[in-house]
Amino acid sequence: MGIGWCASQHISAFHKNPHTDIVALVGRDVDRVHATLAKNGQSAGNARVSTRFEDLLEAPDVHIIDIATPNDLHAAQAVAAAKAGKHILLEKPTGLNVQELIAIRDAVRAAGVRTIVSFELRYNPWLKFIRWMRESGRLGRIHYARTNYLSRVTDWYSGWEWCRTVKGGGSHLLAAGCHAVDALRWATGLEIAEVSAYHIKVTPGYEWPTTIDVNVRFEGGAIGHVTSTTDFQMPYAFGVEVMGDFASIRDVHIKDIDIRRPLAPIASIKVKLGFVIAVAVAVTVFVFWVGIKIGVWPSVSGVIAAPRPRSRSARNCVAISPATTSSRSGEEGSKCDAYRAS
Repeated sequence: MGIGWCASQHISAFHKNPHTDIVALVGRDVDRVHATLAKNGQSAGNARVSTRFEDLLEAPDVHIIDIATPNDLHAAQAVAAAKAGKHILLEKPTGLNVQELIAIRDAVRAAGVRTIVSFELRYNPWLKFIRWMRESGRLGRIHYARTNYLSRVTDWYSGWEWCRTVKGGGSHLLAAGCHAVDALRWATGLEIAEVSAYHIKVTPGYEWPTTIDVNVRFEGGAIGHVTSTTDFQMPYAFGVEVMGDFASIRDVHIKDIDIRRPLAPIASIKVKLGFVIAVAVAVTVFVFWVGIKIGVWPSVSGVIAAPRPRSRSARNCVAISPATTSSRSGEEGSKCDAYRAS
């Protein structure tokens, strides 16, 4: 529902999914639907094309409705889809206010349908890596995190006329920066308890502030920050910073801790094979030495030198360089061993 640039990207993904078939498309104008799809390298194929949203709700062969309409239509259409028993793929933002969010939540729970919101950065290799670092315990306890959605969107954007308005777009934090808010919560695993913010309006043509700086305090005491702007005089960029007890991440850079820090709090870290071998060798040498002392084995000449201890200042700094942290990156980010000594 709603055939623009965004929907064409969804259609491309559905075509690549062997478990899905596109059976119906709905837009405001049938000819414009075909033109938009062609412009973005897609086609309707065998799908029915109409201008009535009700056609999707009433069709027995439609199991999932993809809602990619302007922001102010999301809530009403999601509620209608849920009541019709359709599973929902909902473009962000989920809703424009708390009342809309509650209405969607209640309708989805009552219908028992499944839903997902298009926060595609959760599938970006770099964001997945940062989440893995946190879930594996390699970051330790998180004290601070920051995400930045830095963009420059003006009248070149196909959705400019509705997105720039309070009614259609809501705010930059709703229209775009919600990706940064979601990434902050998803990467850290923390929920926000307190919020304060400042905003300014710089880029002309918008009805709402074009830069928003948000300060947050998470449950448990950690703090965080989100910047959402369309005043960035450079290409789009998305930044992530996470500061933990054991390691810190800033965009594509990682700084880990002293390797000799006690690992007891990190229950999920697997013991390395090298460590096991080292322990086995040390035990063997000790048993052999004891055997010589008590006369079990004959004495041997030579000296077994103890390994030289590492400097207390030993640290390991690892730089990861994925092609981009943009949601359009298709390259796999490398996983690093954050506990390998330098």
